[in-house]
Amino acid sequence: MTTSTPLWVPLAVAIVGVAGTLGATVFSQFWSRKMDERRWRREREAENVRWTRERDERAAQWEREDRARWLADRRDGYAASLADYHTLTKAIDRVYREVKRRNSRASDDELSELAELEANWERSCNSLRLIAPKKVMKAIWMLYGVIEEQIEVLEEGELKPKKVLARVNDYLTVYKAMQEDLGLSDGTYASE
Repeated sequence: MTTSTPLWVPLAVAIVGVAGTLGATVFSQFWSRKMDERRWRREREAENVRWTRERDERAAQWEREDRARWLADRRDGYAASLADYHTLTKAIDRVYREVKRRNSRASDDELSELAELEANWERSCNSLRLIAPKKVMKAIWMLYGVIEEQIEVLEEGELKPKKVLARVNDYLTVYKAMQEDLGLSDGTYASE
């Protein structure tokens, strides 16, 4: 006697086998996609952290470079202003001695030389307006007023030695303000 297996059993086994294979494939693809998404998310987060760190480092580097550039610009501007100031004061002192020796007012040539030197100094001071702090500019313009008074005295021929002392004190105020701005306030020339 032969027993025969009903036809639906092998078909059911085949269908279950195919469905199991397809289900395993779908499940493995779903699981793989989920794992890939997690990996991509972790990589993106790591990249974002790295990019943020690099951006912050670049911003800090740019800030350091900007500070160094501003410091160099102020230092160069201060040096130019002081050089023009010294050139002007040397000329004022020379004209002062000549006026005193002649016992008269300054000549037109001397006054035009002083006016030109004063204009040079004023230009170098004006260029500092963009980069120098208010304290430095206030001290410079106070000194500028003293210099203008001295030139007026030379124009009139009435010599006043006290004005020279005022110029020295105002110069020390300017110099101290510049030193403090540059971070060099060790009091080398400027007194308290």
